[in-house]
Amino acid sequence: QSLFLIEELNKPENPYCVGFSGGKDSIVVFDLVRRSGVDFTAQYSNTTMDPPGTISFIKNNYSEVEIIHPSKSFFDLIELKGLPTRVSRFCCEYLKENYGKGKRTIDGTRRAESFGRSKYTPED
Repeated sequence: QSLFLIEELNKPENPYCVGFSGGKDSIVVFDLVRRSGVDFTAQYSNTTMDPPGTISFIKNNYSEVEIIHPSKSFFDLIELKGLPTRVSRFCCEYLKENYGKGKRTIDGTRRAESFGRSKYTPED
């Protein structure tokens, strides 16, 4: 059913972008999109705070995933804006959530994040 949906919603003129973290959910999504046979790209957004070994795991096992490095690290953002809170999550917005804006992104999003991401518009 998932493969059918990926194929059915495919737009060859605007390929999917798979948001890839190296975690189990994104590995499954990546595999499903690859199995569907549609054209796609995949991106990993380096938060500069991910567990050690994440980038080497991606490079060694998913070399087709583009690794995006931010211009400011998590620590640079803290110096500029202070510590993030549950209400002010500027670090996630800057380091993780912006990579897919304006693209036809497929990712393994946790249910808790779904509502916030559903508010994105293609212009964002």
